[in-house]
Amino acid sequence: MRGLLREMLHLTERRRPFAVCTVVETEGSVPGKLGSTMVVTEDGTARGTVGGAGLEDKVKAAALEALRSGQGGVRHFDLAKWKPGGLNSICGGSVDVSVLVHRPLPHLLLFGGGHCGKALSDIAPTLDWDVTLVDARAEYANRERFPNAVAAVAAPPAAWAKEADLSDYSHAYLLGHSWELDVEILAALLPRFPGFVGAIGSAAKRHHIESELRKRGIPDRHIDRIVCPIGAPVGAESPEEIAVAVAAEIVGTLKRPTERLPEATAR
Repeated sequence: MRGLLREMLHLTERRRPFAVCTVVETEGSVPGKLGSTMVVTEDGTARGTVGGAGLEDKVKAAALEALRSGQGGVRHFDLAKWKPGGLNSICGGSVDVSVLVHRPLPHLLLFGGGHCGKALSDIAPTLDWDVTLVDARAEYANRERFPNAVAAVAAPPAAWAKEADLSDYSHAYLLGHSWELDVEILAALLPRFPGFVGAIGSAAKRHHIESELRKRGIPDRHIDRIVCPIGAPVGAESPEEIAVAVAAEIVGTLKRPTERLPEATAR
Protein backbone atom coordinates (compact mmCIF):
# COMPACT_ATOMS: atom_id res chain seq x y z
CA MET A 1 0.00 0.00 0.00
CA ARG A 2 2.93 2.33 0.68
CA GLY A 3 4.02 2.06 -2.95
CA LEU A 4 0.48 2.84 -4.14
CA LEU A 5 0.33 5.91 -1.90
CA ARG A 6 3.64 7.08 -3.35
CA GLU A 7 2.25 6.60 -6.84
CA MET A 8 -0.85 8.67 -6.02
CA LEU A 9 1.33 11.44 -4.60
CA HIS A 10 3.53 11.29 -7.71
CA LEU A 11 0.49 11.59 -10.00
CA THR A 12 -0.87 14.45 -7.90
CA GLU A 13 2.41 16.36 -8.08
CA ARG A 14 2.53 15.82 -11.85
CA ARG A 15 -1.10 17.07 -12.07
CA ARG A 16 -2.32 13.88 -13.73
CA PRO A 17 -5.92 12.76 -13.11
CA PHE A 18 -6.49 9.28 -11.75
CA ALA A 19 -9.19 7.09 -10.24
CA VAL A 20 -8.85 5.18 -6.99
CA CYS A 21 -10.83 1.94 -7.00
CA THR A 22 -11.31 0.31 -3.58
CA VAL A 23 -13.23 -2.76 -2.51
CA VAL A 24 -15.61 -1.43 0.15
CA GLU A 25 -18.04 -4.34 0.57
CA THR A 26 -17.76 -8.09 0.01
CA GLU A 27 -20.12 -11.03 0.29
CA GLY A 28 -19.22 -14.66 -0.05
CA SER A 29 -16.12 -15.92 -1.81
CA VAL A 30 -14.27 -13.15 -3.69
CA PRO A 31 -10.67 -12.73 -4.89
CA GLY A 32 -10.31 -9.12 -3.76
CA LYS A 33 -10.50 -8.60 -0.03
CA LEU A 34 -11.96 -5.59 1.74
CA GLY A 35 -9.72 -2.57 1.19
CA SER A 36 -8.01 -3.92 -1.92
CA THR A 37 -7.13 -0.89 -4.05
CA MET A 38 -6.24 -0.16 -7.66
CA VAL A 39 -5.22 3.17 -9.21
CA VAL A 40 -6.12 3.80 -12.87
CA THR A 41 -4.86 6.67 -15.04
CA GLU A 42 -6.44 8.08 -18.20
CA ASP A 43 -4.22 6.01 -20.50
CA GLY A 44 -5.58 2.81 -18.93
CA THR A 45 -2.51 2.04 -16.83
CA ALA A 46 -3.47 0.27 -13.60
CA ARG A 47 -1.44 -0.15 -10.44
CA GLY A 48 -2.48 -2.29 -7.49
CA THR A 49 -5.35 -4.78 -7.65
CA VAL A 50 -8.97 -5.30 -6.68
CA GLY A 51 -8.88 -9.02 -7.29
CA GLY A 52 -7.63 -9.70 -10.80
CA ALA A 53 -9.16 -11.49 -13.78
CA GLY A 54 -12.52 -10.37 -15.17
CA LEU A 55 -13.31 -8.21 -12.13
CA GLU A 56 -10.18 -6.13 -12.70
CA ASP A 57 -11.10 -5.49 -16.33
CA LYS A 58 -14.62 -4.38 -15.39
CA VAL A 59 -13.36 -2.10 -12.64
CA LYS A 60 -10.77 -0.59 -14.96
CA ALA A 61 -13.49 0.14 -17.51
CA ALA A 62 -15.61 1.77 -14.80
CA ALA A 63 -12.62 3.86 -13.72
CA LEU A 64 -11.95 5.08 -17.27
CA GLU A 65 -15.61 6.04 -17.69
CA ALA A 66 -15.50 7.89 -14.37
CA LEU A 67 -12.40 9.78 -15.50
CA ARG A 68 -14.12 10.69 -18.77
CA SER A 69 -17.34 11.89 -17.15
CA GLY A 70 -15.89 13.23 -13.91
CA GLN A 71 -18.41 11.16 -11.93
CA GLY A 72 -17.33 8.37 -9.61
CA GLY A 73 -19.50 6.18 -7.43
CA VAL A 74 -19.91 2.67 -6.05
CA ARG A 75 -20.18 -0.22 -8.52
CA HIS A 76 -21.60 -3.66 -7.69
CA PHE A 77 -20.18 -6.81 -9.28
CA ASP A 78 -21.45 -10.38 -8.99
CA LEU A 79 -18.69 -12.95 -9.41
CA ALA A 80 -21.06 -15.70 -10.47
CA LYS A 81 -21.53 -16.49 -14.15
CA TRP A 82 -24.95 -18.06 -13.53
CA LYS A 83 -26.40 -14.76 -12.26
CA PRO A 84 -27.91 -12.22 -14.71
CA GLY A 85 -25.17 -9.75 -15.50
CA GLY A 86 -22.65 -11.72 -13.47
CA LEU A 87 -18.98 -11.89 -14.45
CA ASN A 88 -17.53 -15.03 -16.02
CA SER A 89 -16.42 -16.30 -12.64
CA ILE A 90 -17.32 -19.17 -10.36
CA CYS A 91 -16.24 -17.54 -7.09
CA GLY A 92 -19.91 -17.02 -6.31
CA GLY A 93 -19.58 -13.92 -4.17
CA SER A 94 -20.04 -10.24 -4.89
CA VAL A 95 -18.10 -7.03 -4.32
CA ASP A 96 -18.88 -3.34 -4.17
CA VAL A 97 -16.08 -1.15 -5.48
CA SER A 98 -15.80 2.57 -4.80
CA VAL A 99 -14.48 4.53 -7.79
CA LEU A 100 -13.18 7.92 -6.70
CA VAL A 101 -11.95 10.44 -9.27
CA HIS A 102 -8.97 12.56 -8.35
CA ARG A 103 -8.46 15.55 -10.63
CA PRO A 104 -5.47 17.80 -10.12
CA LEU A 105 -6.19 21.18 -8.63
CA PRO A 106 -5.93 23.99 -11.19
CA HIS A 107 -2.79 25.99 -11.77
CA LEU A 108 -3.90 29.20 -13.46
CA LEU A 109 -1.57 30.96 -15.89
CA LEU A 110 -2.63 34.60 -15.96
CA PHE A 111 -1.41 36.97 -18.64
CA GLY A 112 -2.01 40.46 -17.31
CA GLY A 113 -1.52 41.75 -13.79
CA GLY A 114 -4.19 44.47 -13.89
CA HIS A 115 -7.42 44.62 -11.90
CA CYS A 116 -8.94 41.37 -13.18
CA GLY A 117 -5.71 39.41 -12.83
CA LYS A 118 -5.28 40.68 -9.29
CA ALA A 119 -8.87 39.83 -8.34
CA LEU A 120 -8.63 36.31 -9.75
CA SER A 121 -5.28 35.75 -8.07
CA ASP A 122 -6.81 36.82 -4.74
CA ILE A 123 -9.67 34.31 -5.09
CA ALA A 124 -7.55 31.34 -6.18
CA PRO A 125 -5.90 30.56 -2.81
CA THR A 126 -9.31 30.28 -1.12
CA LEU A 127 -9.99 27.38 -3.50
CA ASP A 128 -6.50 25.89 -3.05
CA TRP A 129 -5.57 26.76 -6.65
CA ASP A 130 -2.11 27.86 -7.77
CA VAL A 131 -1.49 30.98 -9.86
CA THR A 132 1.40 32.11 -12.03
CA LEU A 133 1.27 35.69 -13.32
CA VAL A 134 3.05 36.99 -16.43
CA ASP A 135 3.17 40.67 -17.38
CA ALA A 136 5.80 42.72 -19.18
CA ARG A 137 5.32 45.55 -16.68
CA ALA A 138 7.39 45.01 -13.56
CA GLU A 139 5.07 47.23 -11.52
CA TYR A 140 2.27 44.72 -12.23
CA ALA A 141 4.29 41.50 -11.94
CA ASN A 142 5.89 41.42 -8.52
CA ARG A 143 5.60 39.72 -5.14
CA GLU A 144 4.14 42.76 -3.43
CA ARG A 145 1.16 42.80 -5.79
CA PHE A 146 0.83 39.00 -6.04
CA PRO A 147 2.02 37.62 -2.69
CA ASN A 148 0.19 34.29 -3.05
CA ALA A 149 1.29 33.49 -6.60
CA VAL A 150 3.65 30.61 -7.32
CA ALA A 151 5.51 33.09 -9.50
CA ALA A 152 5.09 36.64 -10.76
CA VAL A 153 7.09 36.89 -13.98
CA ALA A 154 8.03 40.29 -15.39
CA ALA A 155 8.71 39.40 -19.03
CA PRO A 156 7.20 39.97 -22.49
CA PRO A 157 4.27 37.49 -22.37
CA ALA A 158 4.41 36.25 -25.98
CA ALA A 159 8.15 35.61 -25.85
CA TRP A 160 7.74 33.88 -22.48
CA ALA A 161 4.90 31.69 -23.84
CA LYS A 162 7.13 30.52 -26.70
CA GLU A 163 9.86 29.22 -24.41
CA ALA A 164 8.37 28.37 -21.03
CA ASP A 165 7.55 24.87 -19.84
CA LEU A 166 3.74 24.91 -19.90
CA SER A 167 3.15 21.39 -18.61
CA ASP A 168 2.35 22.52 -15.07
CA TYR A 169 -0.62 24.72 -16.00
CA SER A 170 -4.26 23.73 -16.40
CA HIS A 171 -5.93 27.01 -17.43
CA ALA A 172 -4.55 30.07 -19.23
CA TYR A 173 -6.38 33.40 -19.12
CA LEU A 174 -5.57 36.52 -21.11
CA LEU A 175 -6.61 39.44 -18.94
CA GLY A 176 -4.65 42.27 -20.50
CA HIS A 177 -5.56 45.62 -22.00
CA SER A 178 -4.38 45.12 -25.60
CA TRP A 179 -5.98 42.90 -28.23
CA GLU A 180 -2.79 43.14 -30.30
CA LEU A 181 -0.85 41.66 -27.39
CA ASP A 182 -3.53 38.99 -26.98
CA VAL A 183 -2.99 37.93 -30.59
CA GLU A 184 0.76 37.67 -30.01
CA ILE A 185 0.29 35.61 -26.86
CA LEU A 186 -2.30 33.29 -28.41
CA ALA A 187 -0.16 32.69 -31.49
CA ALA A 188 2.66 31.54 -29.19
CA LEU A 189 0.49 29.74 -26.65
CA LEU A 190 -2.10 27.75 -28.62
CA PRO A 191 0.24 25.37 -30.49
CA ARG A 192 2.06 24.51 -27.25
CA PHE A 193 -0.62 24.48 -24.55
CA PRO A 194 -3.40 21.84 -24.55
CA GLY A 195 -5.31 23.19 -21.55
CA PHE A 196 -8.19 25.63 -21.20
CA VAL A 197 -7.57 28.99 -22.93
CA GLY A 198 -9.76 32.00 -22.16
CA ALA A 199 -9.56 35.66 -23.12
CA ILE A 200 -11.43 38.54 -21.57
CA GLY A 201 -13.43 40.51 -24.13
CA SER A 202 -16.54 40.57 -26.28
CA ALA A 203 -17.73 38.29 -29.06
CA ALA A 204 -16.65 41.01 -31.50
CA LYS A 205 -13.15 40.98 -30.03
CA ARG A 206 -13.02 37.21 -30.38
CA HIS A 207 -13.98 37.45 -34.05
CA HIS A 208 -11.21 39.96 -34.69
CA ILE A 209 -8.62 37.90 -32.82
CA GLU A 210 -9.60 34.75 -34.71
CA SER A 211 -9.20 36.57 -38.02
CA GLU A 212 -5.72 37.77 -37.08
CA LEU A 213 -4.66 34.32 -35.87
CA ARG A 214 -5.77 32.74 -39.16
CA LYS A 215 -3.66 35.29 -41.04
CA ARG A 216 -0.71 34.00 -39.02
CA GLY A 217 -1.45 30.42 -40.03
CA ILE A 218 -2.78 29.19 -36.71
CA PRO A 219 -4.99 26.14 -37.46
CA ASP A 220 -8.72 26.29 -36.68
CA ARG A 221 -8.37 23.31 -34.33
CA HIS A 222 -6.35 25.60 -32.03
CA ILE A 223 -8.40 28.75 -32.60
CA ASP A 224 -11.66 26.95 -31.82
CA ARG A 225 -10.39 26.22 -28.31
CA ILE A 226 -10.40 29.88 -27.31
CA VAL A 227 -13.17 30.80 -24.87
CA CYS A 228 -14.13 34.48 -25.19
CA PRO A 229 -16.01 36.02 -23.42
CA ILE A 230 -14.97 34.27 -20.20
CA GLY A 231 -16.72 33.40 -16.98
CA ALA A 232 -20.06 31.90 -15.99
CA PRO A 233 -23.00 33.94 -17.38
CA VAL A 234 -23.87 35.93 -14.25
CA GLY A 235 -23.69 39.44 -15.71
CA ALA A 236 -20.30 40.18 -14.13
CA GLU A 237 -18.99 43.71 -14.57
CA SER A 238 -16.44 44.68 -11.90
CA PRO A 239 -13.03 42.94 -11.71
CA GLU A 240 -14.12 41.16 -8.55
CA GLU A 241 -17.36 39.95 -10.14
CA ILE A 242 -15.46 38.80 -13.22
CA ALA A 243 -13.06 36.87 -10.99
CA VAL A 244 -16.00 35.13 -9.29
CA ALA A 245 -17.54 34.31 -12.68
CA VAL A 246 -14.24 32.90 -13.98
CA ALA A 247 -13.78 30.84 -10.82
CA ALA A 248 -17.29 29.44 -11.31
CA GLU A 249 -16.42 28.58 -14.90
CA ILE A 250 -13.31 26.73 -13.75
CA VAL A 251 -15.32 24.78 -11.17
CA GLY A 252 -17.70 23.85 -14.00
CA THR A 253 -14.87 22.49 -16.16
CA LEU A 254 -13.68 20.41 -13.21
CA LYS A 255 -17.06 19.04 -12.16
CA ARG A 256 -18.50 18.57 -15.66
CA PRO A 257 -15.47 18.06 -17.93
CA THR A 258 -17.52 16.79 -20.89
CA GLU A 259 -19.97 19.71 -20.91
CA ARG A 260 -19.59 23.22 -22.31
CA LEU A 261 -20.91 25.94 -20.04
CA PRO A 262 -23.36 28.51 -21.46
CA GLU A 263 -21.72 31.48 -23.17
CA ALA A 264 -20.28 33.92 -20.68
CA THR A 265 -20.80 37.65 -20.50
CA ALA A 266 -17.58 38.93 -18.89
CA ARG A 267 -15.83 41.38 -21.21
